[in-house]
Amino acid sequence: MAVKNPFTRIVGPDGEWRDPDAGGSEFDPREEFMLRCLNAAANLRGVLTYGEFCDIYNGYASDHDAPVSKTLTEDELDGFMSFVFACEEGDGSELDKLLDVYGCSFARWRDCRTNENLVVKCSLLDTSDDERDANPPPTDEERDRLIDLRVAKARDLFKEMEHPPIDEEMFLAFEYLDDEDGEGGDDDGDDLGEPISIGELPPAKYTGPVDFKFVKDPVERDRMLWDYDGVRAVTREFVRHVVMHELTQEERRDAAKRLGITTDPKTGFILDANLDMVAGDFAAMMDDQHGEPAIKRILKRKDKLENEYDRAAAAYYENYRYTWLEVLAVKSGVGMKCRDLLTGEELFLMETSFSKGDVKGMTVCAGIAPMGSVYLVLGVIHPAHFENPATILKIVLTHLGLSTELPIKLSFADQARFAAETIRRINANDKFSNIIMG
Repeated sequence: MAVKNPFTRIVGPDGEWRDPDAGGSEFDPREEFMLRCLNAAANLRGVLTYGEFCDIYNGYASDHDAPVSKTLTEDELDGFMSFVFACEEGDGSELDKLLDVYGCSFARWRDCRTNENLVVKCSLLDTSDDERDANPPPTDEERDRLIDLRVAKARDLFKEMEHPPIDEEMFLAFEYLDDEDGEGGDDDGDDLGEPISIGELPPAKYTGPVDFKFVKDPVERDRMLWDYDGVRAVTREFVRHVVMHELTQEERRDAAKRLGITTDPKTGFILDANLDMVAGDFAAMMDDQHGEPAIKRILKRKDKLENEYDRAAAAYYENYRYTWLEVLAVKSGVGMKCRDLLTGEELFLMETSFSKGDVKGMTVCAGIAPMGSVYLVLGVIHPAHFENPATILKIVLTHLGLSTELPIKLSFADQARFAAETIRRINANDKFSNIIMG
């Protein structure tokens, strides 16, 4: 079974993926952490469903419209953590290729016999690669003792910490920004605020459509910047408030049918749980009447949009050279041929890696991008950086959750650093120029 991005959606009791942000305003960050651990450890192995886990979790996660409990009983925590760490079992021989490490919480492995991504490990104890390689597999007694130790450590973490035990480096990577009046950050003139510490994080309460450039309220802006899905949230709002609302009811229903998403049966509007998928795949919907992507048609008439946020969002995406790429052909190990859906231009996305700047180890894995997939693209890297000067390389930002496909592999901490740098350059009006290499 292929690994799904544990930071994008959670499997519900009906087996459908849903967006945790769409569940209500009182979403406990510790609950989110545990649900994502569960999704990583359980659903990928097919051991425990979301509904079964809700029984262990005493139903706290089953209804996001009501406030969730801030604490777990010892029995619930023991049952949950014992299950998660039991999912790490195996002789270890087939889990011999580490793919990704997400902070101190997740690691993704590949079964080299079947070439499938098998498991996302969850560990609340820091263990280096050297330590892991130097120690043989534990005996049953040692394994039981280790699980007991981890459960005890997890219980202490959940009792003492206000926020989930994720890599603190992720939070410190997000720098919030001064607005035009100098509010919301420090005043040293560099347009950057002080790093947000874990203790200063505002509550994760979603209040409506926002965009980093246009948020004046410092509390709301800080909330957006602590939310590592913030860039995805902006895209989601753009799709909902600009594109989908400008389409007719029939167009919305047609788009939903062609994209395989759920809509309100009366209005045809997409439901919140599907917004992430739409944000990643929306450009696949072509408007037959106008013969061009509907999103391009919306940008053309952005001045006629009535809502101020809609106009700002349309200008935002137009000014910062955003586009969509459709995968036409794939040559594994080399790259993929794409079509720019806004210009019709065909270009080649080269498979390569980067090692400069804060973003290390990022790889454009063209070999796993299915033909026909559509990705959101921001910015251009100058071809002089590569051996083939004729290659036009555009960076696909799906690792921020803009699509269910992941042609980029990036660690969780690096995602946060890259997102922070992206936000900084947006506010600096840098138009994403050379964003990775800079």
